[in-house]
Amino acid sequence: MTPWWRFVTTEPMKRVVYIGMLLAIVTAGIFLIFKLGYEPQPVGIMKPSYFDKPDQIGATVYRRFYVPIEQKKIVLFGIPPQPTWHQEILKGFMEAAAAEKRPFEIMIAESQMPPIDLTNLPPLDVRLIAINTETQAEFADQLRLARESGKRTLVYMPSVFSSHLLPGNAVNRYEAQTGENLFAITTGPLALRHDQEYVVEPVCIGSQLDGRGLAPLGCATMLWGRKFYRKKLPQDRWVAAMNSPKPEDYLLLVSYPGQDKATPPAATPPAKPPSL
Repeated sequence: MTPWWRFVTTEPMKRVVYIGMLLAIVTAGIFLIFKLGYEPQPVGIMKPSYFDKPDQIGATVYRRFYVPIEQKKIVLFGIPPQPTWHQEILKGFMEAAAAEKRPFEIMIAESQMPPIDLTNLPPLDVRLIAINTETQAEFADQLRLARESGKRTLVYMPSVFSSHLLPGNAVNRYEAQTGENLFAITTGPLALRHDQEYVVEPVCIGSQLDGRGLAPLGCATMLWGRKFYRKKLPQDRWVAAMNSPKPEDYLLLVSYPGQDKATPPAATPPAKPPSL
């Protein structure tokens, strides 16, 4: 059977056919993007790096973002309520700022979160509030006051509040209301092998089972960790990697020494994060 294009005998006609086919392909691609949605791949910020203590991770992150932090003045730092070593990462972040003579002067802290050990840090004006209220009025007022003061401000909150990956959470609702774009760092667990994925919280499950709407953060955490499974990263040291899933939004994933020897929890459920 003679191919259809052999009946196209002139060069102008061939060009018209090729252009038509190209336009059809582009149109179909655009339709699929709008129909199915498109999420750009996260940008790698820090390859897996090794540390002796969790506070060193926080110090490294501060030094990585020294310039934008000075420009923004206000930084959101979200951590899971458990395990407690996430708090040590945050303290190392604050200690590094103080060592650079750029200490945080105000801390706006979610009242549901465990307190941070502020020993050996410069004086800090800590303001405990409920961040995720219906109107977020107090949160907005505290951010406005901090901005007007020009002081370096750290907002300490749960990871499910700070990550821009969760539609309708605290940071996304605030930005939708105000038009602002907040600089956010969110910590989470890093699985180094498939059999360690039980550490990933929130759990990565299908949207129909995800009653709290937290799966996008859990899935982003799990998928980024899977990039490193073949590298056989050390199990006896702290390992940290970071990406940026959205502009000015950073996901810091950490594994702890001996994670490969830990026993997956059977009866005790993971700590329930604050609701969105």
